[in-house]
Amino acid sequence: MTISNSNHTKVNELISILSDMTGLAAGYYSSACHEKSAFQFAAPFSKGQSIFEFLYNRVENVECFLYDEGEGCYFFSVWMETLQGFFITGPYRAADAVPDECLVYLPDGLQAEEAHAPYKYRHHYVRTMVNSMIRHYFYYYPGIAYEYDWITQGMNEAGMDYVYHPYEQEKKFLEYFKNTDPEGFEMLKNLEQETDMTFGSEAPVRELKNYLIVLCAILTRPLIEIGVTSTEVMTMNRSLLSKIENSDTLNQLNEQKTEILNSFYYIMKKERNKGYSPFTRQVREFIQSHLRKPVDVKTVADYMNLTPGYVSTMFKEECGVTLKRYILESKIREAERLVIYSDMPLSDIALMLCFNDQTYFTKAFKRITGRTPMQYRKQGS
Repeated sequence: MTISNSNHTKVNELISILSDMTGLAAGYYSSACHEKSAFQFAAPFSKGQSIFEFLYNRVENVECFLYDEGEGCYFFSVWMETLQGFFITGPYRAADAVPDECLVYLPDGLQAEEAHAPYKYRHHYVRTMVNSMIRHYFYYYPGIAYEYDWITQGMNEAGMDYVYHPYEQEKKFLEYFKNTDPEGFEMLKNLEQETDMTFGSEAPVRELKNYLIVLCAILTRPLIEIGVTSTEVMTMNRSLLSKIENSDTLNQLNEQKTEILNSFYYIMKKERNKGYSPFTRQVREFIQSHLRKPVDVKTVADYMNLTPGYVSTMFKEECGVTLKRYILESKIREAERLVIYSDMPLSDIALMLCFNDQTYFTKAFKRITGRTPMQYRKQGS
């Protein structure tokens, strides 16, 4: 099955979100994608056998855990019937047992090489995060899903029309949130009351947990887009997600919801209170949302419909750093996250962030972080 360009873009966006939320590498694989994705998944397969072929010929469940005995790490896979492909997240390690009926062993010769596998307390954490985000994302983008897909099962024709409504409301809420307008929280309350969207469980506690996980994902993206470092956001996110999973009652989870909103709002307001002008905020947001594309001073100037000299001067006067330097630092901060939270080859990370010269990428990385990408990966942070 061939994916349209628009759907391919949506799949890539979801891969990026899954990676941000889980702190793990993520990818999408079908017969048409040739084992490539926006977030270059570190393939645990070799000898010419594709990830897609291996899963398609062996996996019998929509969801499954892949176990690499050689490295002692897991991958979580979800089959998308409508896309005829698999979303995969991992590798990671966990202490609790996985369901035997959903476990697939990787055979000899297909183990991950030098797997950087973060420790996750429970498999259910990864499973819930991935399923909640896929379910949420495809409700909001029903053009990918079909009537009989497992994600949208039970949605009638009227329901398919309805899903556009909460998406538009969510976009308005995020605009209020990005502008630190308290009115946004009232809009969020109305959105929760008016929508019939569910998050994959009939158990009230699990349902609320899934919703809070999705809420964290929704609020994470605009923070990173306006220039908050991904390290700061993800550190806070990991703490909140751990509290969500360790909460056992609806009262505790409702308290967690208040903490989530307050925490994200505080960071957003702190960033806004730095005193940046609308001009500078627009420049920073543009750069943060185009880190995986070729961006230079001229690109930004063209976007702002101004001359490169004027944009550079205005940006440095307000931020105290040249625009060229800010673009480079932003790309290196994204590279830091990819180096730590994925097993992508360093050369692929460089290409993804549009460093065509591997030597220049390594020198720039060391100049800003004090370590080479390889040293950074081996030391873990």
